[in-house]
Amino acid sequence: MIDRFLFRPLLGWATAWSFDALRLWIEQNRHPKISIRFGFVYVLMCLIFSLYWFFQGFYDCFADAEIVRGALETGLGVLWLLPMRRKRLIHAGQSVFFCISAMLYSGGGFAIPLGILTIAGLILELKLPSAGHTKRKREKRNDGFNV
Repeated sequence: MIDRFLFRPLLGWATAWSFDALRLWIEQNRHPKISIRFGFVYVLMCLIFSLYWFFQGFYDCFADAEIVRGALETGLGVLWLLPMRRKRLIHAGQSVFFCISAMLYSGGGFAIPLGILTIAGLILELKLPSAGHTKRKREKRNDGFNV
């Protein structure tokens, strides 16, 4: 049971990811070690953003008594931890938020570096190998013969 629902999908994902890393090595001359380093840096960036939004959410819930805003910020922290296929929408929304808050509030010292870090994360995400780029299921043929 554990094999069917945990290990087989995990091994299938890892195999597809490694084939995409090899594709990037052939097409763009990017060694898989670099792809692994990019992936590690990207995971750390997602963890930083998640911790930032968790802190903002808990601070708003308990210190300012703005429960709805705190719950939304905490939910955004959870979104950064989820392994979604494409976080481009979250990257774009967060970078716009940080840029607007940097322009509106002169005391937003963290807004500019976090906005730049968000844009760097978006660029880094585009360079990462993905298991979604690899076909993992056979296509069914329409001529009556299945291979």
